[in-house]
Amino acid sequence: MKVTLVRHTADAYETAVASARTCYSYDPFLPEDVSSTEKRRDLRDEIARSTLAAGHLTTRQHAHFTFLIQGVSRGAVWSFLHSHPHYNSEQVSQQRAEAKPDAFVVPDGMGPEGQAAWAELVAYQLKAHRDVAASLFPSVAAGYFRRFPARRRNAAKYEPVIRRLCLDDARYLLPLGMKANLYHTVSALTLLRYLRMAKRYEFAEETAELCRQMLECVLNVDPLFDNDVERVADGEHPWALDDRGQIPWDIDSATQALGEDLSALLDVSGSIELDDEMLSGAMDPTVNAALLDNLNLYAMDRRSQLMEFVQFTFLKGLSLAADAQSQRHRAIRRYQTLLPDEFPSCDEIRVPYKVRRCEDTRRLYERHVSEIVERGQALPRDDPSAVRYGLPNGYVTRSLEAGSLLGFYHRWKMRLCLLAQDEIRQSAEEEVRDVMRVAPLQWVGPPCHVRHWGGARPICPERERFCGVRVWEMPVGGTGC
Repeated sequence: MKVTLVRHTADAYETAVASARTCYSYDPFLPEDVSSTEKRRDLRDEIARSTLAAGHLTTRQHAHFTFLIQGVSRGAVWSFLHSHPHYNSEQVSQQRAEAKPDAFVVPDGMGPEGQAAWAELVAYQLKAHRDVAASLFPSVAAGYFRRFPARRRNAAKYEPVIRRLCLDDARYLLPLGMKANLYHTVSALTLLRYLRMAKRYEFAEETAELCRQMLECVLNVDPLFDNDVERVADGEHPWALDDRGQIPWDIDSATQALGEDLSALLDVSGSIELDDEMLSGAMDPTVNAALLDNLNLYAMDRRSQLMEFVQFTFLKGLSLAADAQSQRHRAIRRYQTLLPDEFPSCDEIRVPYKVRRCEDTRRLYERHVSEIVERGQALPRDDPSAVRYGLPNGYVTRSLEAGSLLGFYHRWKMRLCLLAQDEIRQSAEEEVRDVMRVAPLQWVGPPCHVRHWGGARPICPERERFCGVRVWEMPVGGTGC
């Protein structure tokens, strides 16, 4: 793993103190003002200490750090970096990054026998990934050219696009230990929280090393930032996982509650009814032009903010592949089950949509899943991280999600698009259908629906990436693939 500090707010520590002093001074302070004399430096350190100790933390949100993180496992990204709302990331897609034998984080807690078994498991997952992608190509290509018949004349030009669609399903067999590269931006406050929580999650050793490198990068440009860092010995760490690797909560009973569904609506609440005229007006793009703006102004638009006063709670059962995208919708809060420390059964690994539609590929996929499970269950039990790094992306994880109509409105808008990943689009369709059973909620749909209703042109904002289907003429939830 390699962490590089690409951009940063200069003098983060002094910026926090200057912002705190500005709160109580007629004349504002610049960061350099708080360190200009010895007396001011003493006061600077006292203000920094006291505001942090008292929990006055907004002062630590002015400074930001942008890191380029190379070679971190996708498991650590899912479990740690993206498990909260206070970040921004741009991550390499598994549709575009070639899966190579050296592109995996190897758990270091196993003996030689365990390492050999784990390497064989990952090598098999790579082979299975290639086999499924190749098997899918004819059926996916046929579907693509039915959608874009004129492109058949220059089929070779579109082979890379079709291969990426195949890889989107084949990646369900790749393990969480696959490495990723990403840009990751956080505030000084979030970095401090990372350092406090580094060993709280499933990939504790890796996330601890990640945080160590992030801190080292920051201290190289701002040594004073170290004053804000509280170090705790590993043996005394109050937020570490216990010896059994268990977090003291669990919702595995969701397995029976969901069955084969991706989503189930548990609760609707709020101070505004779903059929309220004011709410309908806030969601109507013919009335509320903010809904048509490409900057998603509804988070700041007063009329749109009415949607904050309706709340939904859903029970979710998504593959790790789809859940990794679902968690990026940070206005929706999540309550996530812990990853298992024993390799799952075949029934716990989802068959993706395009694979299900091609019988030959489905049988091939299921044979590969059976072999992966057999190899995974044979791994030595001395290191639970080996199981977690080897978990296929198709493993189904369960969570509770809660958020406002505004948060879900945005997710539905983005994920009901036919360009969205199949499973997360189907999950969004299930959510909308569940809500529609409670009240006939109007004006919910992908971007082309909203723009069509509001009279915006072009109807599809993706332009050259247009999916090829006039989705805006179809009912929401009835688009298929």
